[in-house]
Amino acid sequence: MQPRARAFLRFWIWPTTRYVIAWLVALGTAAYIFYSAWTSFDSDKKPDGSPRRRGGNSGHAMIDFGGQWLMGRMLVQGYGQHLYHRNYQWVVARAAYPVEDEIPPEDRREDEKGHDFENLMSWLMGNDNPDGKKATAGLLAPLAARDALAAAALLHIEARQGPDLAIQATAPRVGGPLYPPIQACLMYPLGRLPPTQAYRLAQVIAILMAFLSAWGIRVLSQGRIWWPVAVTAVLIYPGFAHGINLGQNPALTLAILVWGWVCIAAGREVSGGMVWGLLAFKPVWALAYFLVPLLTGRWRICLAMVATGIGLALATLPLVGWHAWFEWLQIGRDASELYAKDRNWIFLSRDLLTIPRRWLLDFDVPHAERTSLTATLLGWALLVAALACTVVVTLSRRDRGRVVTGPGAAFMFLGAWLACYHFMFYDLLLTALPALLLLTEPRRYLEPRLVAITALPNKGRFEEVKQFFRPRLATGMPEAGFAPVIGLRNVFVLNSVTLTLLILLLVVEYPLQGLKMSVSVAMPRLENKVFPTPIVYSTGLAGTPLDTFCLIALWMWCGWLWLRTPVEEPALDAASDAASGDSRIAGKVDAAQLV
Repeated sequence: MQPRARAFLRFWIWPTTRYVIAWLVALGTAAYIFYSAWTSFDSDKKPDGSPRRRGGNSGHAMIDFGGQWLMGRMLVQGYGQHLYHRNYQWVVARAAYPVEDEIPPEDRREDEKGHDFENLMSWLMGNDNPDGKKATAGLLAPLAARDALAAAALLHIEARQGPDLAIQATAPRVGGPLYPPIQACLMYPLGRLPPTQAYRLAQVIAILMAFLSAWGIRVLSQGRIWWPVAVTAVLIYPGFAHGINLGQNPALTLAILVWGWVCIAAGREVSGGMVWGLLAFKPVWALAYFLVPLLTGRWRICLAMVATGIGLALATLPLVGWHAWFEWLQIGRDASELYAKDRNWIFLSRDLLTIPRRWLLDFDVPHAERTSLTATLLGWALLVAALACTVVVTLSRRDRGRVVTGPGAAFMFLGAWLACYHFMFYDLLLTALPALLLLTEPRRYLEPRLVAITALPNKGRFEEVKQFFRPRLATGMPEAGFAPVIGLRNVFVLNSVTLTLLILLLVVEYPLQGLKMSVSVAMPRLENKVFPTPIVYSTGLAGTPLDTFCLIALWMWCGWLWLRTPVEEPALDAASDAASGDSRIAGKVDAAQLV
């Protein structure tokens, strides 16, 4: 090789060069995803090139961000005691979403007649009294005032329309976002900003959370996964792009999970439990991931999680009162009923409960008639089966309290994710932690595993083997020790199941989801007898949950790898007990040979 060519190759394989390239890729990926999120809800253009919407972008008015922001705004406006009262929410939403920022009436299409604040309130849980709304039309702002102006407004309603409507105007109608009052406190800083600015800030925070989570992955892998590589992995992982587009919070949830696990892996279990206790702002995830320390016998983590969650809840009481928590529980019950029947929620969710409902519910019938005992039983059977398998496999391992990376840890995290009661498509991002825990020793995936496939000759010692495999009862075992002749053409490289499933997950998220391919299967003989037909399979976002199926397969594969891995007894010498920080993480890496 020529000296120049050798120097050129040496430059590109030099670790510093590869590290710089990794950062360029990470920053380029972050810039692309951030730009896509920034423009994802941009208004379409007029013939002259100007946006049809005066504000230019409508992302802040979507339910995913708008509902959360509204909770923070309620606290800012001093309406914490009415956090889940729709008559007060109407006031705050109407003032925050001016019609002047919307598409002008003359440029609206038929499906664009509603105002932003009206659409937002229609998406939130609960409903309004039509007579009460009519009575308070034009007087919403005075009714929200806690002074003489409110009294004057009520006297006006009572004089003009009677005392009954005056009572209806002020009677609380419980409804609103699905988040608990803790989320209102979390959104308080953003609630001080206009929704347009708060939405943009939420997108910036999501990008920062990706970098923060990636640093935690670097710590867990002892630096074997470079920080920029982890950043790129988090950014392109399914769910991140959807979350930042909508102003949702899966990136924050992932950061909490990662850094809680970093503390736990380093032996700081109380600190890790306190970090995980922050999941109280999304109780379904707090309950789901509580399974991990519970099954592994890490009782200090359990106590720290519970104490942190209770502490956060108590801290909200001076702002929202006890009644707000009971009203939130009522909203949760109503949402559970809606979630079991609403087509949009069912097809955009990724939990196990909704999988049978996609094909067993008839969405052409009225909402109240969308019931299927079969779908309900099958959904709960899937969830209970996932939970039971996670519990049984984990409890069967004596090393369950020591694994922090590898297939054992990934299996527990994926099992907890699958056992969650309800989650949406952007919550796929939370499985980035178990996926990257499988890759904390990336060199394993560079070691080829070989398998030989060859035909045995029909003579000599192989004749005995041939007779053994004939379709009849065996009379004895053939002698062992024969060695067939294997040529290079008979040797193949065994593919990595782990990498295959992760790549398939990315294929489902990007090219297949964009193509929106669909297949319909009609069965006239079964129509109106077993399930609605035709059965539709689609790769779109609101289609078949192929990503969930990939993660179920990965969960099962991790369980199999963990079960076949020998249990390594912990070292008992004093030096190992004195180990701390990163050295503890290094000593707890699962030693399974991944394929």
